[in-house]
Amino acid sequence: MRRIVIALAAVSLAAIGLLGPGRSLLPVSTQPARALATAAPDAAAATHAGHDAVSTPAARPAIVPPADGARVIVTTRSATKVEQGYVIETRIVSPDGKPVNEALVRFYDLVDFFGPREELIGSARTDGQGNAAITYLPASLGQSEIVVRFAGQGSLVPSVGTATFEATVAAPPYRSDQPGLLSFTRLVPYAAGAILLAVWGLIAFALFATARGIAVRAGPKTAKEDAA
Repeated sequence: MRRIVIALAAVSLAAIGLLGPGRSLLPVSTQPARALATAAPDAAAATHAGHDAVSTPAARPAIVPPADGARVIVTTRSATKVEQGYVIETRIVSPDGKPVNEALVRFYDLVDFFGPREELIGSARTDGQGNAAITYLPASLGQSEIVVRFAGQGSLVPSVGTATFEATVAAPPYRSDQPGLLSFTRLVPYAAGAILLAVWGLIAFALFATARGIAVRAGPKTAKEDAA
């Protein structure tokens, strides 16, 4: 009987270890965030020198091309395939009206991430007519402001152009792949709990049977036992 109790106690300790430190070794699912967090302006009241003050979001600086720089003309249109989103086209023209070929241009999406930020979405070089284009699928619906920056070439100084469009097509939300053992991990606490309850039930039954056997042997003697 003592060996049975020791074996049941060992199984119980193993189940407790599985529920406790051992569970941290099992894989868990993570869901990394795909989209950039958007800092929404929040008016907060504060008191300074006895006067109420309300914080206001900083004004977005205007993007103005240089007066003596090349003209950066930016246009947008829907792509032929819906999954490609939009086509952003630009044309670089020198101050005297001539197209600028082999010019490096970079395309940015203006986003709010702890203030206005330019997120690079692609780059290209202009052709013989000064044209360049990329396809872009926004991360979210709504208004998008595109900034195209010309890096400069020869005597032409760097310049910039902007365009705004309303996005009605956006990339699908990101979903992380679930680990292969995720379903097993979810069932581990319930299985370990059932094992633990079963072990403690067997221990209680063994102790009860042992106590009952002792009580029977220590009970009142029969007449035959007294005659003996």
